[in-house]
Amino acid sequence: MISIAKPLIGDEEKQAVLEVLDSGMLAQGPRVKAFEEAFAAMCGVQHAIATSSGTTALHVALLAHDVGPGDEVITSPFTFIASANSILFTGARPVFVDIDSATFNLDPAQVEAAVTPRTKAILPVHLFGLMADMEVIQAIADRHGLCIIEDACQSHGAALHDKRAGAWGTGTFSLYPTKNITSAEGGMITTDDARIAEDCRVIRQHGMRRRYYHDELGFNFRMTDVHAAIGLAQLHKLEQFNAARIANARYFDANLRGVGIPVTPEGYTHVFHQYTIRVPDGRRDALAEHLKANEIGFGVYYPVAIHQQTYYTQQLGYDQHLPEAERATGEVLSLPIHPALSQADLEAIVAAVNTFMGCMSEHLKAAVIGVGAMGQHHARVYTEIAQTKLVGVADADAQTGQRIAAKYGVPAYTDYRELLEREQPDVVTVAVPTGYHREVAETAMLAGADVLVEKPIAATVEEAQTLIDYAEALGRRLMVGHIVRFSPAIQALKEHLAGGELGKIFQIVCRRVGPFPPRVRDVGVVVDLAPHDLDVMRFISGAEPVRVFAETEQRIHTEHEDLVTALLRFDNEMTGVLDINWLTPQKVREVAVLGEQGVFRADDLMQDLFFYENAEVGGSAWNHLSILKGVREGRMVRYPIQRYEPLRAELEAFASAVLNDTPVPVSGDDGLAALRLALAIVESGKTQRVIEV
Repeated sequence: MISIAKPLIGDEEKQAVLEVLDSGMLAQGPRVKAFEEAFAAMCGVQHAIATSSGTTALHVALLAHDVGPGDEVITSPFTFIASANSILFTGARPVFVDIDSATFNLDPAQVEAAVTPRTKAILPVHLFGLMADMEVIQAIADRHGLCIIEDACQSHGAALHDKRAGAWGTGTFSLYPTKNITSAEGGMITTDDARIAEDCRVIRQHGMRRRYYHDELGFNFRMTDVHAAIGLAQLHKLEQFNAARIANARYFDANLRGVGIPVTPEGYTHVFHQYTIRVPDGRRDALAEHLKANEIGFGVYYPVAIHQQTYYTQQLGYDQHLPEAERATGEVLSLPIHPALSQADLEAIVAAVNTFMGCMSEHLKAAVIGVGAMGQHHARVYTEIAQTKLVGVADADAQTGQRIAAKYGVPAYTDYRELLEREQPDVVTVAVPTGYHREVAETAMLAGADVLVEKPIAATVEEAQTLIDYAEALGRRLMVGHIVRFSPAIQALKEHLAGGELGKIFQIVCRRVGPFPPRVRDVGVVVDLAPHDLDVMRFISGAEPVRVFAETEQRIHTEHEDLVTALLRFDNEMTGVLDINWLTPQKVREVAVLGEQGVFRADDLMQDLFFYENAEVGGSAWNHLSILKGVREGRMVRYPIQRYEPLRAELEAFASAVLNDTPVPVSGDDGLAALRLALAIVESGKTQRVIEV
């Protein structure tokens, strides 16, 4: 059996324990002091305070910073529950923000939005051995006068540039047996603040500064010399242990197939407390069973996000949707990575995973041109899916390109032609401003790549047709990024409609509203957003529009319309309604389909599908008697949806089409049809005429 974790206890640890036992000083004493001094030196700080566990280290550190009732502490929902429970112990309230999908750590972009007048601290978790983005988090804390409590319980020796975990704020570490080093059980607090260090020492020892004089309420959270003796011996081996973990991770990186592997952004030292993969397509639990059958240990850290734990929902009233954390709970699986693994162990683990995943030995080389907005998500997903390997990104803004490239360990280019020449990608996403779609996509195809161009396909019908013709002449695949087709709610809706469950379709209403995105300057709301819904209408109904009429308004956008209400007539007598704007503070993405049997409503944001039955029909076909009787409210059904990321499904479908030499699911002609309709809507809005299409 290859275990998921294995503490390495040698003669040094055993001899150190015997020396403590022989000394007669078993409780907190000189070994604890020596361990604290050595641990502080390892982290590069002035003070270290030993405690009885990682949980008590967190608790004491928060109390030392005067965190208490009425305060809020921003932290991660995707971690061991002690990170959040320690906040509750003080009487404060954890505020959860979502994680970065690539690193599993706090998404810094969401941290600042969560700051309120009650926020006292940020508690970033350095999960699995990789530090959070402390440079950004530190800047946020400085701007708002917040303290930082680092949960470094899984990151002994991890670093960002040359600054180690535990040196950015007040650090907290666990010394549990499965950690990178252990004291059998214990914890450690690190700080450069002498006052915080003193307060921590007082709190951990019954509130005493002088023996039997208790100045405040404290706890018995001390470490014994027995535990410190083990920890000190282990600390001398930390660099060796971490080097072995990093080497094992490199072997996995190079040889695992079919799963998303951990990322190490540029400038970070990942010490791989866990080697955590993502298993796509809902196959995580099946892979776990396969590993068990092959006597390979594994861990699922963590199967339930903290904000969804029973105590937090039922006793504390948490009711949040944090999609990245929730997605991670269904996909993550940790493989053995500890230093005791042999080469034969590593090979057995790789063979078991690759055999189960049934993956190819080679990946498609993928590149993304334009990573300022949607393109950055394409870059991320190309690193996660089985069929592709990201080899480079290009962006006219050097800083943007370098930031995304560093995150995934690939080269960045400001000239996309240089990327195409040097990296020779098999597949390319084009996510540049619409006016450059045709030029960039044609250049990529000429360089030998199959191309996915983000919607809209091009700026004009003429450019779109030219691009389609160019792809056909070169024999390249051209796919258009109509991502909404791949939403699980829309896919489920399509299946129900195809099965005849609604009967004849009378009307489709699409509502896509939200706040104005300042990044969009080259087109208005119709060309930017309407292609999504126009494509969905065609996709789920199988019908084609024959005429449109629209009213448009220009309220905020300086050059183009930012609100549209459009009416469409289709060739099957169905009508369509579009309600789209950049003026609504709340983001809404809904599709409602009215038919003989009732109404389907798909919520693209929440990935939900509902059916509202017309009780007058009650499952029979619509006829003239039913019309005379009218419509009556019937049952409501919420369909179970297997949630997944639409972009992932889209790029997997694109890559599969390339690998299997099959047509892409959203063709250039599909993109052209949506663009033609969008431009007709713009024309109708300007001329206030019905436009035949």
